[in-house]
Amino acid sequence: MGSRIRHICQIGAQIVYQLVEILGISLAEVARQVGVFTFAISEALDRKMKD
Repeated sequence: MGSRIRHICQIGAQIVYQLVEILGISLAEVARQVGVFTFAISEALDRKMKD
């Protein structure tokens, strides 16, 4: 089960990366649309950048 959750997190990080880095959407806007705190989006982006 853990590997599935990790895979989903990696997919989410990829989506966040594309929205923020490629499309130029702000962290706050992505967070607002997804329904999470800006910090969560920032953490997902940090995880993607470390990969």
